[in-house]
Amino acid sequence: MRKILIIATTFVSLIADPVFADDIDRAVDGALGGAAGGILLGPIGLVAGAITGATAGPAISHSWGLDRKSSGKKSRSKTTPPAGADESN
Repeated sequence: MRKILIIATTFVSLIADPVFADDIDRAVDGALGGAAGGILLGPIGLVAGAITGATAGPAISHSWGLDRKSSGKKSRSKTTPPAGADESN
């Protein structure tokens, strides 16, 4: 019964969130955090993992470079010294 409730809650949150495109990442991170917490620590871990995943998940994925919104790291362009600059000091 508890598994059905968890699956139904996750399904409803994923269906309701496409209205807010930015919130879908939070819903997915919350669901993943809840699943991991539920596996490790049971019902208390499920709630704690879901809260942690929803609040800190986007920041963690961004810091790991897994942010789906960015197309990749931007490369720095090298600056060239002016034409008359003396490099032999």
